[in-house]
Amino acid sequence: MPGSDQLPLLVFTQVVSVLGEEIEFRAFFVGKGMKRFSFWPVAIVGAVLFAVAHYAAGPAGIVVWDLGAIFIDAIFFAILYRKTGNCLISFIPHFLSNMIGFFLVPILFG
Repeated sequence: MPGSDQLPLLVFTQVVSVLGEEIEFRAFFVGKGMKRFSFWPVAIVGAVLFAVAHYAAGPAGIVVWDLGAIFIDAIFFAILYRKTGNCLISFIPHFLSNMIGFFLVPILFG
């Protein structure tokens, strides 16, 4: 678990990386993809790619659970983006999800 001295750096890196992911996966992939294809195929392919990009080695059960949760999150983020057209709106739950993960995973599995 990050110490209090590491918290500002953790928050900064998460803001930058989550914003980058939202621009890449939602604004670019979903936004541009919907100009050629319907929403659901774009959202599903985007969610699969998003989950694969977040793969981390570990016990198979945890990896499958993690990738499944990331896939569902990505669908949710895509829906938010579709409804608002604004990746800053999908940024908020994405950032909160990551921050919860940083503190919850060590408690559950540490």
